[in-house]
Amino acid sequence: ALFAQMFESLYSCLDLDGTDAVNCTELAVGLTFFCSGSKSAKLARAFDLMGSSGGNQHMSSPSSQSSSPIITNHELARYFRSYLAMLVGLSQTTLSDPNDRSRVTLTRQDMYCAIHNGSEWTMSHVLSSRGEISFEQFAEWYTDGGFNVAPWLELLDLKKFTSLLNDTPEIATEDDSSTVLTQPTEPPNTDVMFTFPLAKGNSLIVLKDDVIYVRKVVHQLGLTKISPDAIWDALKAYPTMTNAQFVNTVCSLLAHNNVRVDN
Repeated sequence: ALFAQMFESLYSCLDLDGTDAVNCTELAVGLTFFCSGSKSAKLARAFDLMGSSGGNQHMSSPSSQSSSPIITNHELARYFRSYLAMLVGLSQTTLSDPNDRSRVTLTRQDMYCAIHNGSEWTMSHVLSSRGEISFEQFAEWYTDGGFNVAPWLELLDLKKFTSLLNDTPEIATEDDSSTVLTQPTEPPNTDVMFTFPLAKGNSLIVLKDDVIYVRKVVHQLGLTKISPDAIWDALKAYPTMTNAQFVNTVCSLLAHNNVRVDN
């Protein structure tokens, strides 16, 4: 199926112990990267999924359906891990030239360390001593400077992300006017669009090839026509999913939305 390698790569970044069983909530959160909606809307819906649909009910007011979930430190780390896995998996997908020694494919252990340490480090900068947080508190933290701790969350705005290419037509998404992404001045490698420090010497590097690939995915798969809720509805039947189940489910969802998924 078209782009099946990308979905498999995302899956492998979340299958940290190699058991071929990944929590469907983390998969759904990671896939919101490509979905419709603004950055803020995606973050809010994914937060809700992690706090309630993910199996742990931590609602601030059970009597109100509009209440924001309160998530624990463990759930917040999973929240960040889902997005980091998506970005790392995307980067691994674009490693198409085995002779290019400047881009080395990470081992499973390397990916685990980078994603796990990055998510735990980011989580440690957010939580108060209570060990839990609501989305309103998270949004306040991000606006008040958290974007400096987790600037890679800005990539959820696909319009900003793909506009890094001078020849990129704008993608129709709801506008987020908060933080502006800027390219590094005089990058050591002209193919490097961003370098985001994570933890313990690791960095999340976004290359020009990654941006080009995202643009290709967005235009050819049409995921921006699919909401995070539609992703969750397709995945929630499984507490955990195998790689094959995940790829087949996503491809079926795309086909149901009249998106061509064959080669």
